[in-house]
Amino acid sequence: MIDVNKIADSHHLSRNPKLVNLMDKLGFNNDLTAGWDTVIQTCEKYCLPAPGFKIFDEFTQVTVYPPTEFKDISFDEKLWTCFLHALYCLKQNEFMTKSSLKKRFGLKSNQNYSISKLIKSAIDKNLLAIVDPTVTSRYLKFRLGSKYNLK
Repeated sequence: MIDVNKIADSHHLSRNPKLVNLMDKLGFNNDLTAGWDTVIQTCEKYCLPAPGFKIFDEFTQVTVYPPTEFKDISFDEKLWTCFLHALYCLKQNEFMTKSSLKKRFGLKSNQNYSISKLIKSAIDKNLLAIVDPTVTSRYLKFRLGSKYNLK
């Protein structure tokens, strides 16, 4: 079974590999991770809350939620969105920044405190780590924390 917190770096298994192979040959699939990447990219593009996951014995169900105001998202959901944004940045060969996270949530420049508080909490929970602590706070970059050493 796949731990939902490790879904991005786990091995992906298809329930029907013959169908996946056929769909791949017809140009419908890129690979078994395309669904995961598509969900995250869609959430990023449209500033949607992080998707929900339910893991069953043989499959994983993903739920994409409608646009929601930042103030209406629970703190845990904000942390999950922050982590997934850092993961998305990693897959784009970039680092997360305060500015990128603010953009991810669709926030204005005067909402820096909310983002700083969220990032501090993510660091405290080892979800994020500072790339170079010697730079000023305005230019800090963040990577996934030690809790998530992706290969």
